[in-house]
Amino acid sequence: MKKVSIKIATLGDKKHFDGLDEVIKIKSSIIDFWPTIETHQFSCLPDEEWGYSARAISHFAPGRDDEDILILVAGFPIEENYILKRVGDSRIILTSFEVNSILKRDRIRFSNLVARYCYSVSLMYLCKGESLLSPDGDWTRYAHADTRGCLFDMTPHKDDIAVSCDRPIICDECQARLRSRGVQQRTLEIASSEIYYNIRKSLYWSAVDFAERHPVAAFVVATLWGLTVGVSASILAALLT
Repeated sequence: MKKVSIKIATLGDKKHFDGLDEVIKIKSSIIDFWPTIETHQFSCLPDEEWGYSARAISHFAPGRDDEDILILVAGFPIEENYILKRVGDSRIILTSFEVNSILKRDRIRFSNLVARYCYSVSLMYLCKGESLLSPDGDWTRYAHADTRGCLFDMTPHKDDIAVSCDRPIICDECQARLRSRGVQQRTLEIASSEIYYNIRKSLYWSAVDFAERHPVAAFVVATLWGLTVGVSASILAALLT
């Protein structure tokens, strides 16, 4: 299976975008990530209050090289307060504006969102006979307005963005739609497995979430763990004396 090559670049200093370097280290059978993240500065004035339209971005954003898809990460508002927008020639603009604080509230790194969109646009790229990554491509036929924790959640309410950034799925409806457009079942199985393991909270924050949701169970586990460690230490000390 030929991989979809993706380059990630930032419009502005990449230090403002948490964990981007971890995205390009993902081992994937579907995506071939470029090994470096480019940083591009820009001086174009906003054309929509303090934000930019897709048309404006298409003019000052860098062009593609040999990659299939270029994902540009920015921190400013984009047209109609979207999270993601196509700007032509298989280039995607993804903004951290507002969503970064929402993800931090839910203890999720912004890089999870970037990885999520890398997988979703890759699967759309693999569809046959349609140019979905062009500005005129109809993405709505590949997404749903309700939030399911799916790669193809539209997320009309930004507050719901975290749901699909922690062990997301490809729902049955979306899998059927992708298969009807030429994406192989094996590809979908691989993608489903990869997003489950590659897009999730850190182990630490997952443990904190568990403790907050199940305080009694967490206390019991911690107590048993402490007893186990204590007993093991005592046995080891006895064997060494």
